[in-house]
Amino acid sequence: MMSRRLAACLACAALSALSLGAARAQETAPSSQPSSAPAAEPFPLRLLTLLGDPAFRHDGDITQVVPLPDGRRVLTSARDGTARLWRLTDGRELQCFRHGQDDLWDVLLLRDGARIATAGEDNAVFLWQIETGKRLAQLSHGAMVFRLAEDAAGKRLLACDRTGKCLLWDLADGKKLATFKTAKDSALYTVQFTTDQTGVLAGADDSMIRRWDLASGKELAPLKGRDVSEDGAPEGVQKDDTARANNTGDIRSLVAAPDGKTFLVCCGKRGPWMVDAATGRELWRMKEPDGAYCGAFSPDGRRVAVLGSGEELVLANAADGAVLWKVKLPARNAWGVAFAGDGSEIFCGCGHLLCRFDVADGKRLYPAPGKPWQNHAVVAVASTPDGKMVLAADRDGVRAWDVARGELLHTWLDERDVEAISLSTDGKTLLAWKDNSAWIVDVASGKVRHEIAHTEEIRAGAISPDGKTVIATGWRNLSLWRISDGAERLEVAIENSAEHLSVDPEGAQFLMVGSGGVIRICLLADGTEIGQVNPIPDLRGCRFVPGSGGAILAWKDGQVFLWTPQRGAPAPLTQDEARRLIAQLGSDSYETRQRATERLIRAGRSVLPVVKAARSDDPEVKGRLRVVEAKVLANGTEFRPPDMLNLHGGQLKLAVHPDGRHWAVVSGQSGRQEMVLGEIREEKLEVVRRFRPPHAVSVLEFDSAGWLLLGGHNGTVAVFAAP
Repeated sequence: MMSRRLAACLACAALSALSLGAARAQETAPSSQPSSAPAAEPFPLRLLTLLGDPAFRHDGDITQVVPLPDGRRVLTSARDGTARLWRLTDGRELQCFRHGQDDLWDVLLLRDGARIATAGEDNAVFLWQIETGKRLAQLSHGAMVFRLAEDAAGKRLLACDRTGKCLLWDLADGKKLATFKTAKDSALYTVQFTTDQTGVLAGADDSMIRRWDLASGKELAPLKGRDVSEDGAPEGVQKDDTARANNTGDIRSLVAAPDGKTFLVCCGKRGPWMVDAATGRELWRMKEPDGAYCGAFSPDGRRVAVLGSGEELVLANAADGAVLWKVKLPARNAWGVAFAGDGSEIFCGCGHLLCRFDVADGKRLYPAPGKPWQNHAVVAVASTPDGKMVLAADRDGVRAWDVARGELLHTWLDERDVEAISLSTDGKTLLAWKDNSAWIVDVASGKVRHEIAHTEEIRAGAISPDGKTVIATGWRNLSLWRISDGAERLEVAIENSAEHLSVDPEGAQFLMVGSGGVIRICLLADGTEIGQVNPIPDLRGCRFVPGSGGAILAWKDGQVFLWTPQRGAPAPLTQDEARRLIAQLGSDSYETRQRATERLIRAGRSVLPVVKAARSDDPEVKGRLRVVEAKVLANGTEFRPPDMLNLHGGQLKLAVHPDGRHWAVVSGQSGRQEMVLGEIREEKLEVVRRFRPPHAVSVLEFDSAGWLLLGGHNGTVAVFAAP
């Protein structure tokens, strides 16, 4: 039974995911009914705050935007498998239509105003009731659907797919009426009824606009892009006869003008162009953007808005393609664009965020100027030891949040596309990295103290608890950087890339998981390997358990392992200590030689590099070195067999509490995630409770004080107080 406190916390968390700003968890009042004293909660959680703004934000890149005629709401679809209905006044989410777990490519408001249709990668079209969120019908398509179109009478629905098919459906009973197929099996990215409702147009990946007769289903000659031939074309209009002019790349969007006389065409390799709907003749083509994802007409048909593949929003005249203004967008995937019903605003998808711009001058309306875009998933989180500041990394840099006030204090490494961060135990030094670059940031000032260029792409990284050593692993090398005074580097060769890394909170060692599932324990002092576990393929994460020397490991299919050291586990030595003991193997004293031999054997794999490199002419020393090497290798794995817990769902994200007893896992994909809280009891993993997180979690972390930080795909961070 869920406790009152946790129920209140989770209710508050859900409310926080819908409201602007931070929320506070509330305790419920004691019941007036007599009851026995409740048992102590094994893993109590209390929501402290939600950092960041969840308004107008999906858990994946937005793919379509549809303003509603009432001027008060807007629909969006995204690659998180959902379509969402938002209130324009404050960005509150009114409905979530959960299509599936895969990418959702389109949402269409039907002409009756009461239903919507959604389509995506799960090979189906769903019909929904917009006010209640109820799913009304499923139209099985058989392939991934990209776009939808409804006829003028509101009776039929077209859906195009990646296999070159368009299916025609009856909206009244859900029956399939016809199939239109390309001769070349070209993927179809967009579809429309012709203006006179007698034909079908579809944009293909072979630079063609495919056509069919609606009544007979016969495929007609395709349309190709042709340049204007009249003299006196306005500035910004393409005029040439080169072969490249017809090499448009994928036809990504076909949009009919409000009067039905023209179509705006957006393609992958050339500027957008306008087509006469009656003749198919090209009227004009823009020089830029050089490639566009999608476009839209203003309600009066005088303007067109285009989202370019160069990460920009462009407004142009519909009559001649002359550019009026353009705005740079901070997102690689900017899809979905539409005008407000009164034509005063443009809505567009910008990563996970729905943005709003003033048509008159291109001024950004939402997010307001000066406010962070927050349009990507959080990839890493950390908190300072005093609990006053939370750090969250995403593609736009590292954000520093004031926990008490819920305010953004700073953005560091702006536009560096940070992949991950690691914070020293004292909270003074931050490590961040991307590709083969790493930055050491002073947390107090926000200044970059050192910029490190790794020899290869950084696959995993961490900073030591004392903030003096940076660990970075690549495809073939492990690098240790001493950063107390400078950036001195020590490089150690490894057999394969280490994709996951965890530092022992006690600061003496770290654990690496290689691409083949090989697990290595290494000394933080010099990177010397002191232990190795037999390969476990497809490991997806690792975390040291404080105080145990062991670790929890996450596997690909939703399973977690608890590894604990065997009794009599190795007592590692540094390389200098190993060399001193090897020198004693030639001592005149038998007891000294024997003690040195036994100590080297107990040190395990940490001494192997030094033992193998040692050279001596003394037969006694040679013999003892062979004994040490043979016995160390004969010891095999230095961990017990794993205790396995199957959580199902796959795609595990893992965190371990600093008390070494509690742990947390998020399993499943966005939209179907489950939060699992547990304890380590008698060296076994036990589940304490399960619940759905307040937002789709992209990363989770316990900080040094035991707070649980949940970084979201919507760019927010939920902060929970844990035991």
